[in-house]
Amino acid sequence: MATSPLLPKINFGIRTRLIVLVVALLLPFLVLILHAAKTEDASARTRALQDTLVFARLFSARIDDHVSQIGQLLNTLSHGVSIDPAATIQNDKFLGTLKQGLPRYISEMTVWTPTGDNIGNLSPVAERAKRHVGDWQFFKNALNKRGWAVDGPFSPPGSREFTMLFTQTVVDIDGRIIGVVSASILLSEFQDVVARGTTLPDGTVTTLLDPQGIVLARSLNSQIWLGETLIGTQGIQQALKQRESSLALHAEDGMPRLAGFSTATRVPWMVYVGTPTEVALAPVTQQLRDRLLVSGAVLLGLLLTALFLGERISMPLRQLAADAKKIGEGALDHRTPVVARWEAGVLATSLNHMAAAIQARTNALSASEAEARRAEHALTESESRLRRSETRMRTIIESVPDLVVVLSRNGHILEINAAGLHFVEAKSIKEIDDKDVSFLGATDHQTIIHAMHQRVIAGETVRFDFELVGLRGARRWMSCIATPLRDEQGDVIGQLAIARDITERKQSVDRIEHLATRDTLTDLPNRALLGDRLQQALAAAHRDGKPLAIMFIDLDRFKTINDSLGHHAGDAVLCETARRLTSCLRENDTVARQGGDEFIVLLPDSQGTDAALVASKILNTISLPIAFDSHQLEIQASIGIALYPENGEEVSTLMRNADAAMYHAKAAGRNNYQFFLSGINETVQMRLVLENALRRALASDELRLRYQPQVSLVNGEVAGYEALVRWEHPQRGLIPPAEFIPVAEESGLIIALGDWVLRESCRQAALWQHSGRRFRLAVNVSAQQFRQKDFSDALLRLLADTGYDPHLLELEITEDTLIKQHDDVIAVMSALSRAGVTLSIEHFGTGYSSLTYLKRLPIRKIKIDPSFVHDLDNPDAATIVRATIQLARSLSLQVVAEGIESAAQLEFLRAAGCDLGQGFHTGRPLPPVS
Repeated sequence: MATSPLLPKINFGIRTRLIVLVVALLLPFLVLILHAAKTEDASARTRALQDTLVFARLFSARIDDHVSQIGQLLNTLSHGVSIDPAATIQNDKFLGTLKQGLPRYISEMTVWTPTGDNIGNLSPVAERAKRHVGDWQFFKNALNKRGWAVDGPFSPPGSREFTMLFTQTVVDIDGRIIGVVSASILLSEFQDVVARGTTLPDGTVTTLLDPQGIVLARSLNSQIWLGETLIGTQGIQQALKQRESSLALHAEDGMPRLAGFSTATRVPWMVYVGTPTEVALAPVTQQLRDRLLVSGAVLLGLLLTALFLGERISMPLRQLAADAKKIGEGALDHRTPVVARWEAGVLATSLNHMAAAIQARTNALSASEAEARRAEHALTESESRLRRSETRMRTIIESVPDLVVVLSRNGHILEINAAGLHFVEAKSIKEIDDKDVSFLGATDHQTIIHAMHQRVIAGETVRFDFELVGLRGARRWMSCIATPLRDEQGDVIGQLAIARDITERKQSVDRIEHLATRDTLTDLPNRALLGDRLQQALAAAHRDGKPLAIMFIDLDRFKTINDSLGHHAGDAVLCETARRLTSCLRENDTVARQGGDEFIVLLPDSQGTDAALVASKILNTISLPIAFDSHQLEIQASIGIALYPENGEEVSTLMRNADAAMYHAKAAGRNNYQFFLSGINETVQMRLVLENALRRALASDELRLRYQPQVSLVNGEVAGYEALVRWEHPQRGLIPPAEFIPVAEESGLIIALGDWVLRESCRQAALWQHSGRRFRLAVNVSAQQFRQKDFSDALLRLLADTGYDPHLLELEITEDTLIKQHDDVIAVMSALSRAGVTLSIEHFGTGYSSLTYLKRLPIRKIKIDPSFVHDLDNPDAATIVRATIQLARSLSLQVVAEGIESAAQLEFLRAAGCDLGQGFHTGRPLPPVS
């Protein structure tokens, strides 16, 4: 029986209308509150802007007062000092006496002759008394203005303290200038005097700006902001164009502020007073919050009241609706218990009267019709049972979305629903009623379907999955349950089968299994699948007594591609490498990606000679160029091979030994394969220990810098130094660079090591420079470090932080850095060259030397490799050195010879025209001397 719509309409309608009424009454008040809050916010903002302007005016007026006092001071000086050049001591005493009564911000007072000679000085720096300022601009300005003049601000080199210089000419009775007096003020002290005695809101900043927007003094973080320009802040640009203004701006320190600006009258300085917007508007914000809280409480109370009243009204109505429903469902003896006044009570009484009347009439009709129903029921019972059975079966077959089919004992289709016809791609049952049930399955599943039918006819219920092929070729995976159909005697007369389409589920399972066992980038087996196949192959090899080989493959210098061309290039190389590895293997071999640029190859039933042939094929195939964008990438690999059972009988042992052999291949020069041999593990272990120790050394201050002089071969003087890194191991002592630098390059620690060398060497060179010794410093930079995207910016920041002159720094880079001449490498070199940094090529002639980059790139020096210098007795080596020097001279490049260890080598290089030399003969590397 359908539910009466009366209950939800009454229940929902009454409460909703009460709530809507409450909201409608309160909405205008909320709007008024928000409007008033907005108006008060605008008023408060206007008042705050006026306050900041008042403070700015106050401070600018104070500045004028103090500047007037400085003018009076200069006037006093002009009348109290002597212009006689012989009166210097007298003037100094006068100035010292006068200083005792002056404010702290007056830092210096001076008396000058008309020609600029100092004849009186009160200054914390004694050397200033010896200065001659006749050619200085401020002195010329003072003479030209003939009276009062202001110059500055000035900041001594390396200082963040700014001063202003006030001057006044001294004239005789005929109006001729007979001298100049001056007074200097410290702007930081001057700011404290101006702001003294004034209480400002929390967080308010007062700033003194010159007409160019440079900070002369600041009340907050003055050491950070002093001397910085604020002209980049848009609001301050606008204020500098006016004498007075107030506005809201996003301040230079990132905080929204309400600011007032006022310019002093006697000096062109602007006072900027900025109060945080949040502080200025805090009272209005709190008032709005309180009003909204009260309004919310009132609204909540009214809503609760409306809900309570709605419940009181709707509760008896709900009871009446429930009682009416119960009576309508046939409980004619039921009566409502509602007792209420007004309309609800009238409805309750009427409902009870109606129920009593219906019950009486129903009882009378039931008595007269009972006998007729019993007779009719007996006649139609058998026919109704048959009809219900047939209807039930037809309804089931036609309504189920799965395939439902009724089969005869011999397997022919008797009935099939519409969904089943769709699955088998038949328009009607006539197309399939003469076919055996096994035709539904794919070729390799027809036998299974036939066997399942026989089991069902034998009385068994079966479940199985099979692949269905439609009449027009569509294929689906189905999950089927088949059960016997029996007659009234219990004999099996056929089969009822229900099959559900599980194609998407099976595809999802297959896809999940694939993702769980495959590398997402290359689609090669991953570690999990490789481990399973290794275990199976090892078990088979052990069972059948057959050999097995495992290869550990690592791409050489793959990180260089990622660093220089990006990860997209690296991914392309990995995918192409995976494809090439697969093409080199047999069908029963396995290649898997271990991670990063490492691959594992499993070769079942393969001896050492077989593995060597495969390894050679892999090296030749991988080394073919790979096209990526406009680049031709050349990749090489190092391969380690472990054999079963010679090198181990467990997966972990074979994998570890193949990995060790791979590191042995890298140590042997890369781009080769090596079989595992006894002793390799010890070498690999030592390399890992050295790598971990180097990581600790970077964090434990075990590294040291030594500085080897570079000597001019023309006059023998020291022209500069090269910074060389040394490692003082706490147990092993001094470790040679030739031992730990390759480990740093292979492990990626070379970047951190190079950053440390640059930072420490620039710091030391800056100390030399500040002490008056300007040495040129050469520092080696690895290709990995130089190709970092932010290398040039980081280096220039380091030079600025240490104060070391970029024109004294020389970076030595290898030819490997320049081979591909990527745009980013050229951009870094150009940026450093523009900043004044010198670039030189180290080990020139040992790599892929090219005249193209000597001409195109901003190279200023080349360094002849020590191998050529040591072999100067060889005529070929001597010829190469002479040719290199002549080539450099024709390109206006300087030449530095490394590794000079004898006087004969030095004389040869000097005669050949080499510019600079370094080596044990010219000077050993030494610790820095302070």
